[in-house]
Amino acid sequence: MIKNERQFHITKSQRDKFAQALNEILAPENKQPQIHPLLQKAQEDALRSQLIELDQQIKEYQDLKNGKTQLEIKSLEDLPVLLIKARIAAGLTQKDLAIKLGLKEQQIQRYEATNFASMNLSKLIQIIKIIGLTLPKRLLFSLDKMENRQNNTKLTV
Repeated sequence: MIKNERQFHITKSQRDKFAQALNEILAPENKQPQIHPLLQKAQEDALRSQLIELDQQIKEYQDLKNGKTQLEIKSLEDLPVLLIKARIAAGLTQKDLAIKLGLKEQQIQRYEATNFASMNLSKLIQIIKIIGLTLPKRLLFSLDKMENRQNNTKLTV
């Protein structure tokens, strides 16, 4: 996932290099009869696959920046990626967010690189407010089939 403009430019550059490599392999004058056709096809497929992946990342980043995507969280595990995407969609750079939180840009980069693993809850709530995310008023937790270890009974909510 592309998280900032620097990564965006690097990804575009990498995409161009893969496209150039694919064009070189496909050029009739570069066909090498000593290379087995299956190996040549595998090389082409690998380059195409990488191009598709890079194109998807570039498009996702551009769509986020242009507000052309809807963000939805389906599980708590999705929250870190949602926060990054929401920051981008809100038009905030990592530096902008850092300034609003009173942190250094590198700290935001570390948080995002580790999916906010070391962030405390109060900072997380601050980020949610700054980005402008709205959370549902009601969170549902299912404790079905969970055993209470103290009295060995099942809990249901």
